Amino acid sequence: MTTKAEFNAEEWATLAAGPMVSGLAVIAADRGGTVRETFALAKGIAQEQQEGDKPELVQELLGERPSPKAVLGGDEDKVTRAELPNRTDQVLREALALLEAKATPEETDAYKQVCLDIAQRVGERTKSGDFLGIGGERVSNEEELALDRLRATLGL
Repeated sequence: MTTKAEFNAEEWATLAAGPMVSGLAVIAADRGGTVRETFALAKGIAQEQQEGDKPELVQELLGERPSPKAVLGGDEDKVTRAELPNRTDQVLREALALLEAKATPEETDAYKQVCLDIAQRVGERTKSGDFLGIGGERVSNEEELALDRLRATLGL
């Protein structure tokens, strides 16, 4: 079992940022429903933590609130919507490298799945292309592309 003590503060901040940037990547993919999707991101992280069927390391990471610097990089005011997918890839690659070096394969797999599950919940929060709540898609094409990119980055 891997513990927080095995990571320095910067490494821990990177790990804690993973679930958040995963959801933000989906929010940024499509302009519709941003407020609802932001609430879905917070709720999704809380729900993942409450499920409690994850390794202790992942549970502890879900309880962290990552700093804007860890999520958005050095100069958080400069990250644009267009740059967020690349920032997401960067954070997730760094996090996975840390986990592969220090955590068990089960912990690493659980982390990957949590990041994807949170992003999926965000994507499913609002419909696009509907009229007065009728029809439309649960996950827009842009959001599905963002989810596909996350799957590729996470190796899922």
